[in-house]
Amino acid sequence: MAENKTGQGEEKDVLTEIHDPIKQEADRGETGESFDKEIQDLSTDRRNFWTDSGNEESSDEEGEAAFYEARRKERHERAVQRRRKRNRNRFIAAILTALIVLGGAGYFLDDRIGISQGAETLVAKARELWAAREEAREKKKAEEQENTVAKSDGSAEGDASAENGIPAEGDDSTETDPAQNGSESGTASEPEVQIIPQAAAAGAGVIAAQSNRENTVLMQAENYVVQYDYDSAINLLQNDAAYARSTQMQQAAAQYQQTKDSCVSWSPEQVTHVFYHSLIVDTSKAFDGDYKEAGYNQMMTTLNEFNQITQTMYDRGYVMVNLYDLAKVNENGVMTAQEILLPEGKTPFVLSQDDVCYYHCQDGDGFATKLVIDAEGKIRNEYVEDDGSVSVGDYDVVPLIDRFVEAHPDFSYHGTKGIVALTGYNGILGYRTDISYQTRPDDLYADKLAWLEAHPDFDLETERAGAKTVADAMKAEGWTFASHTWGHKNMSDVSMERLITDTQNFKENVDPLIGGTDIIIFAFGADINKGQDYTGEEKFDYLKSQGYNYYCNVDSNQYFVQIRDSYFRMGRRNLDGYRMYYNPDLLTDLFDASAVFDPARPTPVPPMNGG
Repeated sequence: MAENKTGQGEEKDVLTEIHDPIKQEADRGETGESFDKEIQDLSTDRRNFWTDSGNEESSDEEGEAAFYEARRKERHERAVQRRRKRNRNRFIAAILTALIVLGGAGYFLDDRIGISQGAETLVAKARELWAAREEAREKKKAEEQENTVAKSDGSAEGDASAENGIPAEGDDSTETDPAQNGSESGTASEPEVQIIPQAAAAGAGVIAAQSNRENTVLMQAENYVVQYDYDSAINLLQNDAAYARSTQMQQAAAQYQQTKDSCVSWSPEQVTHVFYHSLIVDTSKAFDGDYKEAGYNQMMTTLNEFNQITQTMYDRGYVMVNLYDLAKVNENGVMTAQEILLPEGKTPFVLSQDDVCYYHCQDGDGFATKLVIDAEGKIRNEYVEDDGSVSVGDYDVVPLIDRFVEAHPDFSYHGTKGIVALTGYNGILGYRTDISYQTRPDDLYADKLAWLEAHPDFDLETERAGAKTVADAMKAEGWTFASHTWGHKNMSDVSMERLITDTQNFKENVDPLIGGTDIIIFAFGADINKGQDYTGEEKFDYLKSQGYNYYCNVDSNQYFVQIRDSYFRMGRRNLDGYRMYYNPDLLTDLFDASAVFDPARPTPVPPMNGG
């Protein structure tokens, strides 16, 4: 009869179970010899179990010592297995860690390995190790099954353990701390091993994140290069933390430097400057036979003409630059020329637009009425349709150039756009921002009064806030502002007193909305003298004292540039109906006037001054 060696309480239970049937036999009148014989047989069985041989001469003490020695060996064997498993798992973890480190190093040392090879290789190695581990586990399980079969055929220790309630190998729940991962079944150790491929994936994710960040930096650098800003691209790369480890960044910086070194250098004296007024959107309204038609025909450009001119100039390699790209005031207050660097085949030019105020007098004549910011954050125009509804779209120079540069970023040098020249007496950008709309002086123009009557909810601060919001957005897009004088005054013959008053009106009503400007583009193209140096000019001295450093007039010549210590001066070429009709030969370096001339334009274009 088998017995669990678990304690005195259990021994008593066993004896009780034996005693009860013997007592029942005695009750039926049987002798006590049966009871004595059962007790002797039980002692014999116990001695046979402890000695594991059935030798009646072995003592109970020796049998018990043998049992504990067998149990000690079993525990020792399990401890050895646990140490082997922990060592194996640590080895796998070390290999995966090394792969992660080497994969990252491979990416930084040669980012062609990067995410496309380094991370993929890392994950593949992790999968190989996982498959090898699974194969080893299956092999171990098969060996255990074979051992179990062998024990069932003759292994007394294994059978005795199973028959007598002794925990078999792999079932340590009563004697082994689960925290020690002692189970050979793999259940307790599973989480430890499964987390390793997750760590590999995390490592691959780190490499991918680094790759994405560096790709972003490289893309930003390429955006600079597309717009010929090689220094910013190189500085961006060289100042990045990954530059020392990234061969791709290093190669890109070297390539950008080579491209810069191969560029053609342009001096300011070789740069032409072209300008427009507001574009005619609907020719049927602008050329309707009224008293304003002649002026529109002479000085304006149609939307279709502008788009064709822009495309042609781009096709010929022209690139927009800014006055600040041509010359700058240094730390000593002295104007110094700058160098323009462009690849061979590219030609710099300056673009400007006059009177971007959307005057009351143009209402209903087929022009845009205001600059606004649409739901996408892009600068657009408002345009009033025949039925009075308002459309939002690209109807004038600013949004049309913005859209063109979006599609052709290489049309812009360092991200700059054109120069917008503003008066102020009707406000700016289509907003009625002048103080006169609020104070309503006695000499207020009739068109201002009519507009105020049509807009009883007018609020000056609201208008100014709207104009400033658009102006800030334009500057962020690369546009620059200039004074066109507050009252569109002819500076060549205006009195000194009037010049001072006009300048102060501009500074009070316009400068706060555009952030100030040091550029003045003369109204009517009329300079303060006939082209001689400004030395000794009272009007120049005053304008210079008010912070103006750049001065632009109108000149039909291809180039007119003066750079002096105290100022920069540049002539501008008008691309309008008058110039295209009467002097197309003066425009051949830019485009073919006959190819872009709008057939809706009435001809002959009226001559200037009634001549």
